[in-house]
Amino acid sequence: MMTAMNRKRRRWAIAIVIATAVLIAAGIGAWYIVTFLTALNRLPEAYAAWTTADLIIDHMESHEGAWPEGWQDLFHAADIRKANGVILQWEVEELPSLVAVDWNADPAALVEASTVGDDPPFLVITRLDGTEFQVVWEGAEPNQMILDYLRARRERVENVMNDDE
Repeated sequence: MMTAMNRKRRRWAIAIVIATAVLIAAGIGAWYIVTFLTALNRLPEAYAAWTTADLIIDHMESHEGAWPEGWQDLFHAADIRKANGVILQWEVEELPSLVAVDWNADPAALVEASTVGDDPPFLVITRLDGTEFQVVWEGAEPNQMILDYLRARRERVENVMNDDE
């Protein structure tokens, strides 16, 4: 037979279990909301990073593989894209306020850099604070885009040289 004291303890135990479950659910919900809002807040950076990589690749493609010297080179590449009817993922004028570029990068050294795992071995396009982007579009991580372009370009050049022999 259950005494009044045991019933009271049992009710308290049930109340504590329910309160704990509610707090855990609320914490998980809050974490998901914060994560979603953080990602949403970083979308402009993701678009800007993608656009910057595209414009650097365009510049290198039209300048025999030379790395751009500054934003003006990328603005020029953007003008060419726009003239050809290509839509940019982000407004080019806003790129310097969202993205940092290592203007001293050497494409020849970048393509030879050893990769560790799946990540590119360099960060030449970063957030303004020099860190890598926390949110990027699938297939549009800017440093990987640069590495993929440089490797494809090296292969094209080697093929042309082999054909000339």
